[in-house]
Amino acid sequence: MRRLILHLVWVFIVGSCAYELECEEFDRSLEIAKWHLFPTLDVEYTFSSDNQEIKLSQGMGKISEFEIKECGGVKIKCNCIRYFIGKYTNDSISIECNIIYDQHENQIYRSPISYKFNGKHIWFEISSSGQIQSPVYDTTSLDPAIEYRNLNTITLDGQEYQNVLHLIMPEQSEVDHYWVARNEGLVAFSIDSVFYYKK
Repeated sequence: MRRLILHLVWVFIVGSCAYELECEEFDRSLEIAKWHLFPTLDVEYTFSSDNQEIKLSQGMGKISEFEIKECGGVKIKCNCIRYFIGKYTNDSISIECNIIYDQHENQIYRSPISYKFNGKHIWFEISSSGQIQSPVYDTTSLDPAIEYRNLNTITLDGQEYQNVLHLIMPEQSEVDHYWVARNEGLVAFSIDSVFYYKK
């Protein structure tokens, strides 16, 4: 009987601590979201040069939707980690972009934007004005480093883009250069000086 009473008290205490947490859908209006490599998470992206095409197929595409989490008690600790993930591949190219934040601004989960190109990583933060920049800490996990430049404007395949990130890959990389336009995502890359433009 004593065990039953203790059990009921424990259930009451745990139950009274339970609550629901409303987690927003991923906020696409955030400046960091405007630098996603694949903002529309299409099933496939096609890039073409003068005489050939390269197709990148979705390996993973996830974006947080609105959800209500049951919190407290014996359930896992609650948080509202929101994510926007896109991974695209073909036989020789693998490109991934991850953006993760906590809607309650828990600094532990305020990760910068992460790009991954055939195993080579680079991380960025976004300034309050929307400019992409390196975090204070080392921006690459592999050596040699990926270089980058912020461009105000650039014309690619006859189309002008504003606010473009130009990524220069280390020697012997499958892809030499990538161009990422704010709000447009990955718009071009080059392989052995052959340019491929997003269709």
